[in-house]
Amino acid sequence: MKKLTLAIAAVMVAFVMTSCGGDSPKEKIMKATDEFFTQAEKELQNITNGDDFMAHFYQFEDDKQSFLQNVFADLTPP
Repeated sequence: MKKLTLAIAAVMVAFVMTSCGGDSPKEKIMKATDEFFTQAEKELQNITNGDDFMAHFYQFEDDKQSFLQNVFADLTPP
């Protein structure tokens, strides 16, 4: 009887663990944020003068705002 109970419990635990799989919203945000800033770092490496830096700075501010809106829009339920 104990073995049967243990086997049923093991099956239930396995079912719960597989149903909870997938990326959580926190993991999705962290992954998207890492990708966003990795791209920004790559763009910064190509800058060689002050004018290009200022242009990148202003464009980055716009990109950052749209990124934040998109990330949080994806999380809100329909």
